[in-house]
Amino acid sequence: MMHYSNRNNFNRSGAAAPVGQVNTPYNFVSLPKKAVLSPLNKNLPEGGATQNSDEVTAAVRQYLTDNVTNGDSYTGEIRLTITTETPCFICAEQKSDPLPFFAPTGEVRLPGSSIRGMVKNLFKIITCSAFRPQDNENPDGDFGSRHLYFRSMADKYKPFRQYYQKEMGLTMKNSVAVTQPGFIVSDNAGGGFFIIPALNQEPRPKLYGRQGQGDAPYVEWNAASCDCFTAKMNGKKHYQTIYYPDWRTAKRLPLAAETVADYRADHKRGNVNSTDTDNSKAAEWNLFDGKNLCLKNDEAREITKGQFSFVAPCFFRAENDEVIDFGFGHIYRIRYQKSIADHVPAALQTNAVDFTDAVFGRKEFWAGRVSFADATVVQKSGFLSPERSRPLMTPNPTSFQLYLNKNADNPAHWDDDTNIRGYKLYWHKKCGDNDWRIRPADKEISGTRAITPLRAGSVFSGKIRFRELTQTELGALLKVFDLAREKDTIRYKIGQGKSLGMGTVKIDSRLFVLTPDRAYGELFADKGWRDPLTEDEALYRAAVKKFDDFMLAECNKLDIVNDYRRIMQDLRLLLDASHADKIKNWKNKTDYMELTDFKNRVPLPLPQEIVT
Repeated sequence: MMHYSNRNNFNRSGAAAPVGQVNTPYNFVSLPKKAVLSPLNKNLPEGGATQNSDEVTAAVRQYLTDNVTNGDSYTGEIRLTITTETPCFICAEQKSDPLPFFAPTGEVRLPGSSIRGMVKNLFKIITCSAFRPQDNENPDGDFGSRHLYFRSMADKYKPFRQYYQKEMGLTMKNSVAVTQPGFIVSDNAGGGFFIIPALNQEPRPKLYGRQGQGDAPYVEWNAASCDCFTAKMNGKKHYQTIYYPDWRTAKRLPLAAETVADYRADHKRGNVNSTDTDNSKAAEWNLFDGKNLCLKNDEAREITKGQFSFVAPCFFRAENDEVIDFGFGHIYRIRYQKSIADHVPAALQTNAVDFTDAVFGRKEFWAGRVSFADATVVQKSGFLSPERSRPLMTPNPTSFQLYLNKNADNPAHWDDDTNIRGYKLYWHKKCGDNDWRIRPADKEISGTRAITPLRAGSVFSGKIRFRELTQTELGALLKVFDLAREKDTIRYKIGQGKSLGMGTVKIDSRLFVLTPDRAYGELFADKGWRDPLTEDEALYRAAVKKFDDFMLAECNKLDIVNDYRRIMQDLRLLLDASHADKIKNWKNKTDYMELTDFKNRVPLPLPQEIVT
């Protein structure tokens, strides 16, 4: 296990770096500073494919004509033999109990969509493709570009706690934040939301010892004011009184749609500390949807003298009449100033066409030239008896010490100048027939359902069909599987329960290409239709080499050769299944850390640090 020393190790605030150990079932493949572009991009107008225009369509057609139809291109199949080496589970549908394995025809299969997702993710890594934000035009983007939220009043990592206190204007002697009381309102006519400052902002609302109803937050609406109960914390029972303004003449501060969207996307709201893992309270604390916090329609109009159809009390921060953030209670979760997108190199967020676009398609412009069939069973090892699986942790990017590159040995948070770690992959580890099952200590945890996994040892036959790929493009696709040829301990992950060790598979690949003479010269073979495809091992090797040569040349041009070497090193380490046999305490290293280490904000080590 990686340990950190605090000897002569200080951050910008002079505080010692976190000491302890950190282990997770995942790690990250780093990102390049720039994306490697497909030759197809040279045919496109300046700026790449940013709008669906005749110019883009014509450029794509010209590329296919020049480089595919009239050039050296290949059509055929990559035939896969997939062997499960740990229990594997891919859910068929959500209504049955226990949840069954995917078997649409009554016989188990590995869905083509699951194989496609796995291959496309690895293909993006290997080709140094773009890393784009998700938005309405690109719902399949690589990351959500929103602003995250935090509340670190009790965070064990002192610099982070001090950062929050500074932002909120808090000191050891002053427990009243710089936030102002107000009301979120909407009239549904003009669209959008506004904040109206409350009456009598000074003196500040006082905290009283009157107890609310249970632990959930709620509001008592009165004739001239409302009492806001922020629930119990550390045995204390607080509420705050906010006085209504003149609803007709009060100043309205617009709430930006992005600010509202960021607020609604914060699923950690309601937890005492930002490191808590229980998200169940988020809905109760949502000012727009929490049933005890807002009024709508007739009730809202009654309180606001007929002015608004929505009203909710809040506290907020504003500069120059622009709302920065808001929440329920005067010390709430605030937005980081920087978004997730601010931590991804701008050159990687390009709309220019990379290899993934060229081969897998960009659905708003052109279709892909690869398709994935369901893998059918060749040898079935049978099912394990149904049982609830151990609880699976959900992605939690608010844990900045895990998702952001560290500063020296210190964790960097989302307002620091650093980048995200990259593509998240799960380590391979041993997983027996019972290791995935819920433990006695977890029996009372809700939210898990019984599943029916396949035993290890099932063998499937799958196909990836491709059409008119250039040799370089074909080599890029084959490179995904060539990693397992380079080293026989390379394995892949598919299905659910990856963090528990489920879904480890061995994949053997063979290349078959369409031979025109064979396809059209003879129709029948001795025992039926003649297979128009011919295995071509020499082309397999030549295509991979051509892709490797292309990547080396392009990375040299872009000055990212060292980036690419590190990417491939990270990827090979994370795909190598031999660590479970070679490395002492591998099981502990790849399990979820204890809550104490989690709260200490110990940074996640690099993949190479984990395996040494």
